[in-house]
Amino acid sequence: LPESYGELNMLYRMMANNSSAKIRIEGHTDHVGSYDFNLQLSLRRAESVVRYLIEKGIDPSRMEYAGFSFTLPLVSNDTEEGRKINRRVTFKIL
Repeated sequence: LPESYGELNMLYRMMANNSSAKIRIEGHTDHVGSYDFNLQLSLRRAESVVRYLIEKGIDPSRMEYAGFSFTLPLVSNDTEEGRKINRRVTFKIL
């Protein structure tokens, strides 16, 4: 999403300025739909971040990605606001 580019560029700068850093990009979803559908969606979300970083020049060997479907919610999925929060991509430094 266009509003994500600020965060993506901050991640890019962190990776560019720390050439030995390796990360895992993790995709998450809300609980609407089946587990399998959301697993594929979460994988596509994470993969899109990896593709963006590769296009900016980050070596693919420094990144891995995973999708978690709706298994790791931050908040309850009972409201639209909660579901919006749970639809996210995070990263961990390895």
